[in-house]
Amino acid sequence: MMRSSLAYRPARLKQASKLQNGSRVEHGKTTLIFLNIRHEQYSRKVFFTNRALSCELPLSSHIASRGIKSFGSGRFMGRRSRHTAEELRELAIQSAYQIITENGLAGISARAIARRIGYSAGTLYNIFGSLDELVLEVEGLLLGALDRRLSQVAAEGPPQRQLNKLARAYLNFSRENEKVWSLIAQHDLPFKKSAPPWYSERLERLSDHFEDALANQLPLMKNNPKSLKQSARVVWAALHGISLMSATRKLPAMFHESMQHIADDLIETYVAGLQDRANRDRPSA
Repeated sequence: MMRSSLAYRPARLKQASKLQNGSRVEHGKTTLIFLNIRHEQYSRKVFFTNRALSCELPLSSHIASRGIKSFGSGRFMGRRSRHTAEELRELAIQSAYQIITENGLAGISARAIARRIGYSAGTLYNIFGSLDELVLEVEGLLLGALDRRLSQVAAEGPPQRQLNKLARAYLNFSRENEKVWSLIAQHDLPFKKSAPPWYSERLERLSDHFEDALANQLPLMKNNPKSLKQSARVVWAALHGISLMSATRKLPAMFHESMQHIADDLIETYVAGLQDRANRDRPSA
């Protein structure tokens, strides 16, 4: 947060009581709209958030920017007209991501995000509708990063070890981003509210990496696309569960060091079973 760049003393605002409601005053590139509001015995600070301005007013009058709330602190970042709705959206998502990285889900709130980007909490709700929608966007950011990591891994090495390498990358990613990753398990949507379609698509993309690897390792499964997709989802779901249990510290400490061994054993056993099934289902010559 930054301090306001201009501070007006009451002496500079003696003319304020002479202004009419709605009077416009040019100050550099900023247009202020004055409201003559009378109070009995106190003054307070009013912030103009279209530019970084703060004003301390005489007892008998106040100056306010139209439609802007006043705050009790001299620290803020003013709203800037150069931020489009899309830019504000990205600012809010990145700030929420940083807060969760630092403090976990417990540290997230509309007010905390708004303070960090210099906008009101109301602005966030205008953009996202609810805090849950914003948190889902943070999760989407994380899932997108994991998707890119898995894409890099899938392009390397022989197909026989692709599943194991994907599993290792998945678990390493969850450890590297532990606080944000645990968000996926800890964040509950309101009752009867489902995740948006784009969120399900992000999860589906993660499963697709395992489907491709499984098809490369067991070519016979390409003859049954439905079974291939279902099997890939089983492998993905198992790894996803292991990673979330680890990130939320719900696994005993003894399991954390051997997570990769558990994943390798899971893949080896499951793939062997799939191979056996594929051989049984192969048409006889």
